[in-house]
Amino acid sequence: NKTIIDKVWNFFSSVKVGMWIIVAILVAAAIGTILPQVFYVPATNETDIAAYYERIYGAFGTLYYQLGLSDLYSSWWFQGLVGMLGISLVIASLDRVIPLYKSLKKQKTKRHISFLKRQRVYGIGKADVSEESLLKAEEKLKELKYNVKREGNAILAERGRFSRWGPYVNHLGLIIFLFGVMLRALPGFYVDETMWLREGETLYV
Repeated sequence: NKTIIDKVWNFFSSVKVGMWIIVAILVAAAIGTILPQVFYVPATNETDIAAYYERIYGAFGTLYYQLGLSDLYSSWWFQGLVGMLGISLVIASLDRVIPLYKSLKKQKTKRHISFLKRQRVYGIGKADVSEESLLKAEEKLKELKYNVKREGNAILAERGRFSRWGPYVNHLGLIIFLFGVMLRALPGFYVDETMWLREGETLYV
């Protein structure tokens, strides 16, 4: 029986779920660009801000403001979507990185025929398996900068192993980026004060 932790883990480790979260964030971000955000509105209190949206954009502006879309990127639900994407990236990476690490660390030179047939590219044919031909093949592969392991009549040649980690390097970069985005919601991590002045107006702080 699957526990709640198993179900949550399986949910966030799904690539489809991650894609839907990304789509939701993109749609929400697109909606946030329809009208100016509160940051760009020349008003400082709630009443003046609401009046500005109603005066400039009519009923649609009022609805936009009442739904909280005027302060979209600081809203709890948008921050929640960003957090869910971060969790999805972490869990999906862990779910795949650990098996990949284990498989690369303990790669077997001899493989079963069923394993070979599951590969994207494979070939079947007769080959000269004399010691001389195996040595020549091993030498040639080493000239081509392959890491070569040999076990009996089996040769394992590998290079470019770091490229296998490419997606997870991208995931790590996105996780750091999303963490920085979410820090803006915490007091003290984002300080930005503005003052709107109309022509001829004087304000004292």
